[in-house]
Amino acid sequence: KSYNSLSLSQQLDSYGAWLNYEVEEEATAFKLATTTPNAPKTLPLLKEVICFPTFPETDFQQMILRGIQGAKINAQKTSKIASRRFGHMLFGSNHPYGFNVSQKEIEALKLPALKAFYDKSLIPGNMSLAVVGKFEEEKILNALEQEFGQLHLGTQTPKGEFDFVPKGELGRVNLKQSGLQSTIRLGHLGVKRSHPDFYKLNVLNTIFGGYFGSRLMKNIREEKGYTYGIYSAYIAMRHGGMFVIQGDVGNEYVEDTIREVKKEIHLLQDKGIGEAELSLVNNYLLGKSISERESPFQMGDWLRFSLVHGISFEELDRRFETIMLSTKLDIPT
Repeated sequence: KSYNSLSLSQQLDSYGAWLNYEVEEEATAFKLATTTPNAPKTLPLLKEVICFPTFPETDFQQMILRGIQGAKINAQKTSKIASRRFGHMLFGSNHPYGFNVSQKEIEALKLPALKAFYDKSLIPGNMSLAVVGKFEEEKILNALEQEFGQLHLGTQTPKGEFDFVPKGELGRVNLKQSGLQSTIRLGHLGVKRSHPDFYKLNVLNTIFGGYFGSRLMKNIREEKGYTYGIYSAYIAMRHGGMFVIQGDVGNEYVEDTIREVKKEIHLLQDKGIGEAELSLVNNYLLGKSISERESPFQMGDWLRFSLVHGISFEELDRRFETIMLSTKLDIPT
């Protein structure tokens, strides 16, 4: 209510700060990055954005136009089409993890509906607040209390399991699209992020297709030359997950690529993992784990992840121990 979009940006710039947002499957996040001395001056700007939005009609219409343009572009990209259809097949198009916003939904969105969603969902009682960086604890707590301590929490939305059951379909779907390349998505329903075997599955996936030195990359990129890159991943969320293999290949190599992927799966199942290969991947994952916790931005994301998924920091740290102690007999192939 105190700024328009331009004046808000100028105010943030004057403090050397930036404000950003992320919308994910599990949560919406607002991020403020600021210098420690300017934190008391920039926290009111964060509060202004979260608690007192006015949703100007002009800005709303600009966002709608951008969304429509993005949807039109994505409708021509084989990677976007494949990801959308893959989610539909695994979870069903009405499941929260299978639903994708299309141009039709964007065009139908009206400002009153947006305001109603904000009033229901983006309220302090549904939020957590975290600060990561170098600061004096008492000073930052006083500043936070001054800005956020007296807010009315509102009616909190209960957290926990939801009752959406995946209602996808098995089999293969071919979607014809013009172009020199085709996008491949292979996979199945996977595990929740809280699954006790998640870290071991992460080791397994890294060997199979989770990094540049993986078996899929060595075979399909380096030896066969079918693609510039092919990867696999366990995408594990709070309420469910999926295992996916994805890559863009020349149209003439689609069937050969699928055959080679299946061959690598069977080799992993039948012959397992060698000690040298496992040691290499374990060291890679340990180094990657450390590098992901170097900056305040990364630690803030870890803390937010912990809060959103209901996973303690102690449980997240089990990743190090699991990787270090992994043997080829531990990895579920």
